Amino acid sequence: MDRITCVQLYVNRLLDTITDSEEHRIAAVHLYGVAGNAALLAIRRGLSAELATVAGLLHDISTYATGESKNHAGRSAAMARTCMKSAGQFSQEEMDAICSAIAHHSDKDKVQAPLDEVLKDADVLHHCLHNPSLPPNEKEAQRYARLLEELR
Repeated sequence: MDRITCVQLYVNRLLDTITDSEEHRIAAVHLYGVAGNAALLAIRRGLSAELATVAGLLHDISTYATGESKNHAGRSAAMARTCMKSAGQFSQEEMDAICSAIAHHSDKDKVQAPLDEVLKDADVLHHCLHNPSLPPNEKEAQRYARLLEELR
């Protein structure tokens, strides 16, 4: 089984524990939407679309597993590492890069490693394009404006 499918199965099993159908839909749309955005941005920037997809699929996993968003980036990074270790298909370097991106994805005001930036930008794109009639929030507005320029 390929690595993305392995992670998708993990994510889907976790999502299936969400009993509220609307919450389940929101979680699935967000995780898969960010994963797709991350793959696109990674390709554009010459990075691994596969690693970016995995980071996108797992970036908010602890929020959806527990219903708690406090320190979700760090907790999601820990869950992602457990997922990838159990898959047995990721190198230490790959796990470190993915977990760094997940751990830092809420730090939208900082510039960090290239994969970290891909995940932050993918998350912002999903937030802003999920309903483009709404203005981006203050924390994401500058990053969103830069992304629109990049994607022109």
